[in-house]
Amino acid sequence: MSTVNFCVRLDEKVKRDAELVFAELGLSTTTAITIFLKQVIRSQAMPFALSLHQPTLKPETLAALREAEELAKPGNGKSFQTIEELRADWLS
Repeated sequence: MSTVNFCVRLDEKVKRDAELVFAELGLSTTTAITIFLKQVIRSQAMPFALSLHQPTLKPETLAALREAEELAKPGNGKSFQTIEELRADWLS
């Protein structure tokens, strides 16, 4: 299969931040873009939902998110080293 150059102009920070994620996943930027394009071809659509509408969150969902944010702050709530510790606490 022959290859072609694909030139894209984008914000430098977006490129750098994406490359950091790709590196953590063990992917090059070229491989990540190839995966994206193959998914577009396979599904004949964008591989994720596009919408102008933001989801409406129920009040209890918002309250749970706020509680989680508070617990995540240093010095608040409990601290867990493993998912097993979290699960054990949750089940108790």
